[in-house]
Amino acid sequence: MEDNDAALRKAALLYQRSRSLLVLAGAGMGVDSGIGTFRGSTAGIWPDQYKYSLPLAPDGSRGLSQLNHKRWFGENPEMAWDFWRWCHTNYCNSTPHKGYEAVLSLLKQKDGFVVTTNIDSHFTSSGIPFDRIRELHGIINRVKCSGDGRPEVTPKAIGDECDLRPLDFAEDFVEGEVDIGPCPQSDPPMTFSDINPKERIPRCLCGAVLRPDVTLFGDISFESALPPGPMATQHNNFTSWKELQQSLPGEGALILEIGAGTAMPTLRKMSSSLLAENEDTFLVRINTSESDVSNSDRELSINLPAMDALTKLRDLINHLDA
Repeated sequence: MEDNDAALRKAALLYQRSRSLLVLAGAGMGVDSGIGTFRGSTAGIWPDQYKYSLPLAPDGSRGLSQLNHKRWFGENPEMAWDFWRWCHTNYCNSTPHKGYEAVLSLLKQKDGFVVTTNIDSHFTSSGIPFDRIRELHGIINRVKCSGDGRPEVTPKAIGDECDLRPLDFAEDFVEGEVDIGPCPQSDPPMTFSDINPKERIPRCLCGAVLRPDVTLFGDISFESALPPGPMATQHNNFTSWKELQQSLPGEGALILEIGAGTAMPTLRKMSSSLLAENEDTFLVRINTSESDVSNSDRELSINLPAMDALTKLRDLINHLDA
């Protein structure tokens, strides 16, 4: 593996040659803003987790990933809301780091798009337009009714004893094409500010428990049948952007994959799929712990934190353009 400085110089040259820029940002993007990931050395710790009798994960831990399941809004809504209020406070107290400014600068010079699994809205608050972002897992500031017409399902790879293990997207999010829609009592969409702070377990007007409008383990993945709303709009925007890029002549896209891990490989699989489909597409992977790449001709690895890598890349590109 080449050193980071050499990889950054190559990435800057690839950016100059590329027609468009696709940014894929995972949990590692938020670490420099003080947001803990759900797993690994940068995982956050919920101070109140030992108040509740949570089952142990297979590795013997009681990490945040255990609480990221929709079951708790039915089985223990008080605990679920204690946890998600804590998450909401942490996200609201964080601010986008300088790497977000660097991404905004890079996108201003290219026809670009951001796809992220993060729920902190940092890309939007950094100035990137809503129609150029796809927030795959929703955003934490929105809330929705938990009884919104989606059928109750048991994810096919989750058992009673091990539903808190590291999950695989393809197995643990059930794909479905069904006629669904939001609860009519929660239209228009609600936010955390609409919740009565004295209400320990917030409820919809229909009586069901409210929950954050984020993707949780146990949810159905409605890639082909998203209900009307912000996530469906972003999905359609991204689909249209991809189709346009594939129809244009010239050099292809540069994929900038940032902090995307392998435990939940949603973004890694997207990178691999786009590389396989487009021979003129290149990948730059920024990751402090899982930066390995498989094709040295079309993939670069940068083993640096997100903010450090992105600001250095932007400065190199600006120097080349000077």
